[in-house]
Amino acid sequence: FSHEIKVLLSVEKREVALGGELFDFGHYSMNPRKAVAVDGRIFIDQVDTKSFMVELRPRGGVFTFKGRRYRGVLLLISDYFSLYVINKVDVESYLKGVLPKEIIPSWPCESLKAQAIAARTYACRMITDNGHRLWHLDASHYSQVYGGKDGETEETNKAVDQTNGLVLTYRGELITAFYHSTSGGRTARPSDIWKVGDEDYPYLRSVEDPWSLKTPHDSWVSRLDIDAVARAFGTAPLQKIFVEYTSSGRALSLRLVTGRGEIKISGNDFRLTLGASKIKSTYFKAAVEGRELVLRGQGFGHGVGLSQWGARHMAEKGRSYKEILDFYYPGSSVSKIRW
Repeated sequence: FSHEIKVLLSVEKREVALGGELFDFGHYSMNPRKAVAVDGRIFIDQVDTKSFMVELRPRGGVFTFKGRRYRGVLLLISDYFSLYVINKVDVESYLKGVLPKEIIPSWPCESLKAQAIAARTYACRMITDNGHRLWHLDASHYSQVYGGKDGETEETNKAVDQTNGLVLTYRGELITAFYHSTSGGRTARPSDIWKVGDEDYPYLRSVEDPWSLKTPHDSWVSRLDIDAVARAFGTAPLQKIFVEYTSSGRALSLRLVTGRGEIKISGNDFRLTLGASKIKSTYFKAAVEGRELVLRGQGFGHGVGLSQWGARHMAEKGRSYKEILDFYYPGSSVSKIRW
């Protein structure tokens, strides 16, 4: 199993500014300032590398990209349209750049350790699933938010070190360790959110989650102008809305009745189209009230797997990271991965 992960940092049109650190490139050393893609080949400070892929190893182990420092190797890959900036780094160093972006570092150490194991498991699963691709995942919330070396904290680094190599498995296989901010009182099944079969995720069940109550996202109300909703979906103003709910109480699909007919959309696509910050979860009730679409909901995030606020509350009540993970990923086991 590879201990290195390839993280897509950015996609540029043709040119990338480099930090000027001393890099090793093959048998040469250089202090590059700029990389340019021309006809699928990469030029470093006007020197033709005669390759579509360049690996630059910083002599000091750290490089700078867009003002942020990263551990590991800078990998540049060109096609005829774009220049891909990738950080190839060992998984443990990668996690040190992830944890402070995904969870609050001042939270109890057992919740940080649970998060570290979930994030490591997710990363390792992406290495396995995307091994054929040029990169395994990206640095945004679409994968795991990754801030490089500059965002590291003592508390989160300690959580990574104390759980070194620990991952979650189910019957000997890595699980897909989804996590979110807070479930709002009940976690969701994968099929409640995405078009997948729950039989592929036996460790991700919908369970009552009292640990995720009494959070800043316990309940929320979002009021959206019906004309703005119409523009988002490219249709006439909304007249009525009908919601089909899952057994966990989340919006599985919505039927929007407008002056031009009806639109049917999944609950998750509805949320993402209108904005995940405006509609914090699909755990909501919806109604048209005058000129507004009013959503009254609970929780923040997709609701599948580990609830970070729930993990915090469990840790505050003396629960260990193993107990936290067992609650949110029932049937899974904590295992040591072999690099």
